[in-house]
Amino acid sequence: MMLRAMRPAWSRPGRTTLGRARVLILAVLIVILAGLTALRILPRLLSWAGRDTLESLTWSHRVLDRRDGELQIRPVNDEGLRRIFLPYEELPAELRRIVRISEDKRFYFHPGFDPLSLFRAAYRYVRDGAQGGGGSTISMQLARIINPRPSGVPLGAKRKARELWWALQIESRYSKREILELYMNLVPFGRNIEGFPAAARLFFGRRLSELTPGEMCILAVIPRSPAAYDPMTRPEANLPAAEALAEKAGLDNIGNSRGRLLESPAAWPFEAPHFVRRIVQDAEEWPEELRRGFEPIRTGLDPDMQSEARRMLKTTIGSARQFRIGNGAFILADIETMDVRVYLGSADFSDDSAGGQVDGLEMRREPGSTLKPLLYATLLDEGWTASTILPDIPTDFGGSSVYIPGNYNEQFHGPVRLRQALAASLNIPAVYALEQLGVDRFIDTLVDAGFAGLEDQRDGLGVSLAVGGGEVSPSELTAGFAALANGGEYRPLRFVLNQEPDTVRIWSAAASDIITDIISTPDDRVMTFGRRGPVRFDYPAAVKTGTSNQYNNIWAVGYTTDLVGGVWMGNFDGTTVMASPGSSLPAALLHEAFDAWSLKGEFPSHSLLETRTICSLSGMAATDHCPYQIEELYAPGTSPAPCDWHADALGRPLVKVRYPQDFSYWASRYGYSFEFSDTADLDILHPPEGAVFYLDPNTPSGSQSIKLRLVGSGTADLRVNGIMLGQVSLPTEVEWPLRAGSTTFTMERNGMIVRRHIEIR
Repeated sequence: MMLRAMRPAWSRPGRTTLGRARVLILAVLIVILAGLTALRILPRLLSWAGRDTLESLTWSHRVLDRRDGELQIRPVNDEGLRRIFLPYEELPAELRRIVRISEDKRFYFHPGFDPLSLFRAAYRYVRDGAQGGGGSTISMQLARIINPRPSGVPLGAKRKARELWWALQIESRYSKREILELYMNLVPFGRNIEGFPAAARLFFGRRLSELTPGEMCILAVIPRSPAAYDPMTRPEANLPAAEALAEKAGLDNIGNSRGRLLESPAAWPFEAPHFVRRIVQDAEEWPEELRRGFEPIRTGLDPDMQSEARRMLKTTIGSARQFRIGNGAFILADIETMDVRVYLGSADFSDDSAGGQVDGLEMRREPGSTLKPLLYATLLDEGWTASTILPDIPTDFGGSSVYIPGNYNEQFHGPVRLRQALAASLNIPAVYALEQLGVDRFIDTLVDAGFAGLEDQRDGLGVSLAVGGGEVSPSELTAGFAALANGGEYRPLRFVLNQEPDTVRIWSAAASDIITDIISTPDDRVMTFGRRGPVRFDYPAAVKTGTSNQYNNIWAVGYTTDLVGGVWMGNFDGTTVMASPGSSLPAALLHEAFDAWSLKGEFPSHSLLETRTICSLSGMAATDHCPYQIEELYAPGTSPAPCDWHADALGRPLVKVRYPQDFSYWASRYGYSFEFSDTADLDILHPPEGAVFYLDPNTPSGSQSIKLRLVGSGTADLRVNGIMLGQVSLPTEVEWPLRAGSTTFTMERNGMIVRRHIEIR
């Protein structure tokens, strides 16, 4: 008795059995835990091809307008497949619950495969010989989506095991939340769509968040067999299955949910096709979230403005066909943000006969006179002023290829102020100004201002660039004008709101403000355009029109206080249009758009400009002897010297206006009796250096000649090929007979020498 009483508790028979049971349970738990750990860790340690597949998946680019309306939902491949990505938190919670009930009710409690479901599926297989009888978890179905079974290959045990192994791989790398998110965005629904978000659009024409629970059930049964459960073609199969699912989910009768099901698949939105195409062509440069379609592409396009602008453009082109104008392009943007509000690459995208699919806003064409404001802004930053005198006289430009421009009104106006030259769009002063500035210098400025296409054209461009000798696109031109509106700071057009483009200073704020004032003052245009027309506004609007030499491109580009826009009209195949309407049609369209949508406020001042009274003829500071005086704007420190056209060096009035000698040829051509300045730099105005002249074989020898236009002070020695011709009194013109060969003219005075070399063939 004593010995029995002294036995330790752990050695008693009952306690021994209990202890062994505990040890066994603990061992089993350890084995299970080890097994689960192995199922979690081992797959992750081994390589898995599915990861690369998942990380390379892309979703449909969903392009939204500024009100989150869908412009387009782009296919992910050439076969037209669409799948829309929604993050887990945007997938309706009720739908997530319904999907789990339908496909994998123990989803959150298994490691990737459900032993109970597999056992039941195996039992049915042994009993009935039926394959595909269930057992697949959401993870296993996701594995099947990532690595689909080749057509004609039976499921079989080996294939099922492979799916199970891939499910373990998925579970070891992704959370349950991520797995459900992937599945719901990728599960096939037939009809070339994948994922519940795309299915909601196709079957109900609505977004997933707008569906009722009953409608969600109708969708949730389709993936079981998309052809067999298609609610449009097989409602007798879909609806009972959806009702059964709703009952499992504890939902009320869903019979009414079928009422909003579409009779045929909803059409995918196809708005602003040129705009969307322009956006997605840069998709490879986007951040990954945008590029792969995880986030929608938000834009500033205004759907109401786009629709109305399309009507405006189509109506204008329709009425312009009498002038052989077959198409047009139109763009509007917000000046502050540079967000594109309207983008119409053609009047009618569906009009194949007129090349409707061509994007005229990206096509580069000759811009006519529309570059002149940008040229003169560059010159203002080089020290010129709005009153700098420019020659509007017959002038030969260039070297071996002589360029002789003319004006729109076929007149020559002699000395004109820069303001007049720009406002009246005079060609000769613009070409002269570009020659003084340098073509490369201007091209550099334009390239910095977004005219990328000019870089490739550089070698072929000359002074004719001032009047449209290059090729630019309406988009480039509109962004360039926006830089003027923004005080000289260039920002590219913003097509995607997620982007924040850099700002580049192109022109000074003072230069931009002066140019804005010039091209927004209607009275300055009277010389060429008269007092009426579509470029005359009742509110501040800066507009420039342009027409290419062959009348195959007509333009209008400009801005108000809040909008910048550009219009091109013509024919994509280059067919010449009739000259009679000039640029009035695109200008009228731009006017109509500004009337409809601009705030019509005053232009902001980006600089502190000074106002000075000047002589309207000389452009210099007015004196008491200047009969016509006006006010002009200047950047600080750039005011002109007193006028010396109406007074001598001592300030005494002159009987006649004294013009610079450069205008002597123009005066003689028009029969004006003017006085000319006694002092001028020695120069040969004509012929230009390097010019090549050709003898006419049908004209008698010795009767062909050119005029030498010589300017300077006093007298000078004139030599031809080193042979003294005589002394000439300057300014003067000398007739010189043409003879085949090289000829060099030399003019010399007091050690100053000027030469011109020409070729006569």
